Formats: sequence, structure tokens, C-alpha cells
Amino acid sequence: MAKSHQKNVVITGCDIPNSYGYELALCLDHQGYVVFAGCTDCNSVGARSLASRGSTRLAVMQIDVTKQDEIDDATEMIQDMIGDEGLWAVVNCAEFYTVAEADWCSVEDYEQSMQVNYLGTVRVTKSLLHLIRRGRGRIVNLSSMAGCLARAGQSAYSASKFALEAFTDSLRQEMLKWGVYVTLVEPAYFPEGSLVLSEPQTSVRLKRVPDHVKEVYGEDYFVDFINSVSRNDPTTQEEGKSKSAETLLPKSSSSTLTSGYSSLSSTSASLKKKIPSTVIANPGDYDPETQKEEKKRRTLSLGGGASSTLKSSPDFGNTNRVLHALAEAVTAHSPKVRYFVGSFQDRLVKSASAFFPTVVMDTYLTSGSLSKCVPRVIKEKQE
Repeated sequence: MAKSHQKNVVITGCDIPNSYGYELALCLDHQGYVVFAGCTDCNSVGARSLASRGSTRLAVMQIDVTKQDEIDDATEMIQDMIGDEGLWAVVNCAEFYTVAEADWCSVEDYEQSMQVNYLGTVRVTKSLLHLIRRGRGRIVNLSSMAGCLARAGQSAYSASKFALEAFTDSLRQEMLKWGVYVTLVEPAYFPEGSLVLSEPQTSVRLKRVPDHVKEVYGEDYFVDFINSVSRNDPTTQEEGKSKSAETLLPKSSSSTLTSGYSSLSSTSASLKKKIPSTVIANPGDYDPETQKEEKKRRTLSLGGGASSTLKSSPDFGNTNRVLHALAEAVTAHSPKVRYFVGSFQDRLVKSASAFFPTVVMDTYLTSGSLSKCVPRVIKEKQE
């Protein structure tokens, strides 16, 4: 493949179909950009789907943001392909989302959130920074409203996003002298309770909540809490309540509760084969020996043509609004410093948090349906 004279973009977190990274890769590919789509597992269903739908400009690459050696291999290959042109953009979309009170989380849950959401972004950005400087490009980091305002059930996720916001703000000031833009995209995203509860991994991890914790909280509490901190939707509440606590919480002995909204955890373990190559070839074929030769030659085999499923209207729902913000941050001549994607109420709450006393914000954030989630032990004392 000859060196490209088009704008080159690297995107992480492209494993999951319909995720931000996946759809952004297709969107930019459709617009004529050369896209290097980083996937945790090049042999996953999502990676193969992306390779088959993309044009010859889209390369699916093995980039687990928690592994520096994979990032180094990808950086070397990208540099070989783009030569002296540099990168137009690096978009860090890989993330790990959790819904759990601190009392249910293990230390490993916090570590994984930091490894993916914060340190993963730092690793990728630092590895590619020299190419961004060369191309006078831009860095786009997917953050969250949770990186500005912490809510109940989001301590692991929010901690990593607060760190990401600080890193991005410092980096933006440092890159001004190089003519490099650094942008944050902040969705006000709260997944539906029914989606969180229907995740197989959520069910498995709920079952691992220790017996002594289940005894204190009561088994109904966990399901009610997830529905309460998720998007308030009548349909969501009914669907969430249809999942019995007995089904989700049989007795077990270890503790963790994590929803599966991440490019690391959503792919089935049965599909995760060790692939020696950094880049996936034809998504229908997989030959380890062929892949070894591919890596030696540092060649790229790219998928067939297809357009993005990104809708044209920016009001087509929250996901599309986030995608439009990400796409604008990449394509705009002078992108904004921050793109906040949420309702007027979300924006109002975010702004008010800086002015209202903490006790007022805490009362507001824990009011409504969340205030009705009372642990069994407390209920017994009240009665």
C-alpha cells in the first residue's frame, strides 16, 4: 500500500458495533479520511464487522490500550505507512463503564477503570504525540459529564474521568505552541437500567457480591439501585423490575459489580484468540502463519466498501449527538475546547454544581427514585 496523501486519523475503542469508536471510524472513512481503527481484539466480531464494512482507507489494528507493547507496535506500523505526513487526529474512545456503589466494588474494578479510561488515553497519546506534532493535528478525548460531577454508583468511572479531564486540560495548554488542538467531548450519558441488567457480565458480577453485603443491603436493593442511577424511563423501570433479584443474586462469595460498556470487556472470551498480527486481514479468514508474515512485511489488508450508519441529523438521539461532536472535533478547522452533549437540564446541573453548596447538590443528586433505594437493615430499623 502506497503512502497516503490524505488526512490520517487514529481511533481507539472500535471493537463494539454501534459504539462511538466503531461508528466514528466508518463515518470518517466515508468522508475520505485514512482511518486506523484500534481494537482490543482484531479477531472479535466487532473488528471483523468493521473491516468488512470499511473501505480500503480503513485499517483495523490491534491496540489494547492497557498494553504498551501493542501500542508501540501499532505506532511503528502507522509511522511506516504515513511517512513524513504526520497524523491529523488521535481520538481516544476506548473506555470502561461501571455501575456500582463503592461497597460492592473490588479494588480491581477501580484499577481497570483507571487503566482503560485514563492511563490508556495517556499511553496512546504519548506514543503518537510526535506524529501529531509533525502533522499539526488534534487530540480528541472522550470524557463524560461524570468527569465534572460525580454521582452515586459512579465512583470508579468518575475517578478515571476526572483524571482524564485534568490530563487533557494540561495537555491543551502545552500543545498550543505546536499548533495542536486538544479537545474534550463530554456526553451526559446514563445507560438504561434494562440494558445494564441485561448484560451477562452484570448478572455474573452481581452474583459475586459477598453474602455479608447482600445480607445488609437486601437482594432487591441492587436491582432497584441500578434502575435508579440509570436513565429514568418508565419502560426502563418496568423492564428492570422484571428481572428478579433471585435470578441476578444467588449466594456467592466474591465481590464486584461492573456493567459491560467497554471495549475491553464486551467481547466474548471464546472469541478472543491470540493474534500475532497488529492488523486484521480479510475478516472471513484467519491463518496464524499468514498473519506472522503480514506483521514481518508491515503490510495492511483492508476491508470492503460501506458507508457509516451515523445519521445525518444531530438530533437523532444522544448517541448520534456524541458522534456528531466527535466528528466535528476531527473535521472542523478550529474545533472547540469542549463539546458537552446533554439536555438543557444536564447542562444546568453541571453549571450549578460549581456554585451551589455541596450539601444542596448532594441532596438533589440523591433525590427522586434513588432516595427510595433503602438497604434492608435500614428499613428494618425504620419499621
